[in-house]
Amino acid sequence: MLPIVCAGCGELLDRDSPICRFCGEDNRISETPIDVVEVPADVDLDRLNPWSQIKHEIIEKYASAYTRILRTQRWAQRYVYIDAFAGAGVALDSEADVLTEAGALRALNVEPPFSEYHFIELDAGKAGILHQLARRRPSAQVHVADYRDVLPHLLTRCRFEDFARGLCLLDPYGLSVDYALLTQIAAMKTVEIFFNFMLVSANRNVLWRAAHSGITAPRRDDDAGMGR
Repeated sequence: MLPIVCAGCGELLDRDSPICRFCGEDNRISETPIDVVEVPADVDLDRLNPWSQIKHEIIEKYASAYTRILRTQRWAQRYVYIDAFAGAGVALDSEADVLTEAGALRALNVEPPFSEYHFIELDAGKAGILHQLARRRPSAQVHVADYRDVLPHLLTRCRFEDFARGLCLLDPYGLSVDYALLTQIAAMKTVEIFFNFMLVSANRNVLWRAAHSGITAPRRDDDAGMGR
């Protein structure tokens, strides 16, 4: 269905043409990536709950501010987005049961864009879906691999001496991050890290072990009730 008036000049459109005869504006309603992406039946998409949606919104807004700032810096030759646990780029809304944008697709939509995008995903099915979404960004690459095999190489794209910077998202399932690698990233001082983990996993894997090793871990009353 075509719009009735031109989005460019407000004049009425001809019934059978989306091209405005007054200003030349193309009024065809473009399809979004979600409209055209093909999801194989054997790929088990993640489900996004409201908390995950909020998390992705926060990261998207931060990434957008990040690129806007670096774009104004003459010394910044390159700014790289790295997602070490990228997923498919789309997911199922846990309430409406429809496809919705996940973190990787939100990152691809950021304006101004990053100089490079690197998405790491171990699941080949999810990586295939993400590859479809990433085609419109020539600077985007999808790496089907374990993040520990790829991330050290990608970090060389963010070196201080190359006037490069990076934003790295670490959002694993549980506490499965290589902490030596996390320390390496922090030591570079050119890469900002978004590290997301579930507090319940931290309590189970860190505080529980501390309690049984004779180490007393401080606890504040306002820690209660915090979630991912």
